[in-house]
Amino acid sequence: MGSLASRLGYKKMFCAGKEVEIVEDLKSTSPRKKILRSDDFEMITKGLKQGDVIGIMPKSASVSNKTLDVIKKGEKLLFIALSPATCADANLRIHMLAKARSLVRNTLKSKTPFSLISLAEEKVGMLSAAQALGVADFFGIPQKHAQEALHRLGDLL
Repeated sequence: MGSLASRLGYKKMFCAGKEVEIVEDLKSTSPRKKILRSDDFEMITKGLKQGDVIGIMPKSASVSNKTLDVIKKGEKLLFIALSPATCADANLRIHMLAKARSLVRNTLKSKTPFSLISLAEEKVGMLSAAQALGVADFFGIPQKHAQEALHRLGDLL
């Protein structure tokens, strides 16, 4: 029957907390690679200097151009989670999709490297690779960039 990853069209799937840790402060002593989830510019700047921090994921689904420049100069990634937009309830979904499109537009314009991650909390929220590419297309990400962005996390771990 194959693994869940192969059935969804991925080489491998990564689980937050196992292969990579999502942290909201810089106090974690875990040996795993980390994604810093923050909107605080000072914390982001400090975090990007740490070798175990591979990138930033905004809490608010928006990032300033100044932050995008810092991420790009630090040769780290901006992580864009798909599930806040795809798994939101009907009343919030349109708002979250609009925020995600705006974030993507600014990220592409600034040429900041990014990675698309599911961040689904339940199996029902998981997207196949084809579905993720469809969402990326809706966000305005060219297909070549979207395919690369779906695999960047795996390349870092």
